[in-house]
Amino acid sequence: AAGLADRAASPLSLEPESKDAAIARLQKDLLAVQKAHSDALNRAATLAAQNAALQEQLLRAGEREKEHRAEEKAMEERLRASQAKVQMMTDVKNNWTRIKRETEHKDGQLQEMTQQLRDAERALT
Repeated sequence: AAGLADRAASPLSLEPESKDAAIARLQKDLLAVQKAHSDALNRAATLAAQNAALQEQLLRAGEREKEHRAEEKAMEERLRASQAKVQMMTDVKNNWTRIKRETEHKDGQLQEMTQQLRDAERALT
């Protein structure tokens, strides 16, 4: 860039050969600037495409996150339902155990009363 500034500041009263050389250098510099501009445009297009792809991935990730949250909520609901069923089955088991104990106690009382009745019948005979 400093070389371009120096050349631009130099007087144009150059020899015809020097003017041709200066023009050739300027054309070469212009081609380099045009190539750099083209490269920058290509890089910008590549970055824009990558950005669009990343935006799409971000959108899909957001949709997947929503799906996962919905699945998680459904699983939590199923878990609560399962826990309620387990609690109900535990209650049923506990009630059955209590009823069984009470029945065994009543059976014991019945056998004792039956024995007392037999003893009483024997005593009367």
